Amino acid sequence: MRAKTILVAEDSSTIMAMIRDELEEAGHAVLAAENGKVALQILSEGGVDLVITDLVMPEVDGLELLESARKSHPDVPVILMSGIEKSADAAVTAIRQGAADYLIKPLKEGEVRFAAESALHQVELEEQVRYLSREVRERNSFSNIVGGNHRMREIFQTIEILADTDATVLITGETGTGKEMVARAIHFNSPRKERRFVPINCGALPAELLESELFGHEKGAFTGASRTRIGKFEYADGGTVFLDEIGEIPPAIQVKILRILQDKEFERVGGNQLLRADVRVIAATNKDLPQAISRGEFREDLFYRLNVVPLHMPPLRERKEDLPLLARHFLEKANQKLKKQVETISAEALGRIMLYHWPGNVRELENVIERAVIMERGPMIARIELPSVPADHLPANGGEALADQLVMLPLERAVDGFERLYLSRVLDRFSGNIGESAHHAGINPRTLNRKMTRHELDKKQFKKA
Repeated sequence: MRAKTILVAEDSSTIMAMIRDELEEAGHAVLAAENGKVALQILSEGGVDLVITDLVMPEVDGLELLESARKSHPDVPVILMSGIEKSADAAVTAIRQGAADYLIKPLKEGEVRFAAESALHQVELEEQVRYLSREVRERNSFSNIVGGNHRMREIFQTIEILADTDATVLITGETGTGKEMVARAIHFNSPRKERRFVPINCGALPAELLESELFGHEKGAFTGASRTRIGKFEYADGGTVFLDEIGEIPPAIQVKILRILQDKEFERVGGNQLLRADVRVIAATNKDLPQAISRGEFREDLFYRLNVVPLHMPPLRERKEDLPLLARHFLEKANQKLKKQVETISAEALGRIMLYHWPGNVRELENVIERAVIMERGPMIARIELPSVPADHLPANGGEALADQLVMLPLERAVDGFERLYLSRVLDRFSGNIGESAHHAGINPRTLNRKMTRHELDKKQFKKA
């Protein structure tokens, strides 16, 4: 069990010394209070994991302390103690009010430690149950990584191998390619899956806050540090820490992360006590770390410690054959989230999806599909709204690009998709005029109307204001 901070309220210095020795010998930190009033003040400052209190004390007695603690800190267990003459009725009252245990003086050797660690263990079990219930959907996150591209199949195989190890992993790739999803898949299929997965975006916080967030701080370590606070590494003990945007971490903090990776040791900000954290580290970045090393922005030794197993996530534009699969996956996901029943995506909409460059990668595709589901009133997404594409995102050869994307579809759907897209562009060019559009397409107006009906195209939608 990780060392805890235990508040002991006892007006007898002899008993206090005995309890302190027993708990400190077990590795716990003890905060001493000579009465209930002082105990309440210490408790209000935070950082207390357990309260052990005498029943009979001046000013504020043990039952009053128990009542206040249950209201202000419901997750902190309280153990009461009293002499044998007070035991029967007081014990019943204490347990009814939520005490974790009740000890009768004179205390036997080891009794306080056993009661304290039993209460603390119960808290950890309850917290773990709450955590697992929140994360239960994430445990199968491997199935949420969609793709049939050969590079994605290689990533799936690597994840399966990594899941059985404790190796440090460095995931690289552009923003939105699914780096955190891969990190979650590794964790939730590993022996650490029953413990916490703790993500932190290293680029979202200034250096002084990031250090405290990662390693915690002691009370008084800096202005505003009114209580001791544990950091992400300590909180994730036994689990996995995911350091997203690791390339944004300043050099001073890089040294401390290197120490965690080498020795699993660290100190809180403003503290001198050496602490240990048994965590697996998975890091991710969209930066070129070797270049950052050459510029003196990133430590070379940290890079080699992180890069034990490298995983590169390809951008979506390099695996466009996965677009129909991903679009369908996000359609089902959006339906479930929004409680809608949009069944499919039109050939024209899918054609636009296939031609778009997707600079925001998988994340952008998911947002686009969700927006389309929100706006769609019928059973099919007829149109996809995409932002204008910058010139440097356009394919060099539009005809070859269209052919490349259509060849990913079955022949019937490819022909159907091209025809709908073609007719839409022609109708748009002639503002919905059937005669002019039919003449341009080389077909008669009746044939054009029949095709428009089949593709659910309405000339009104092409009329210019």
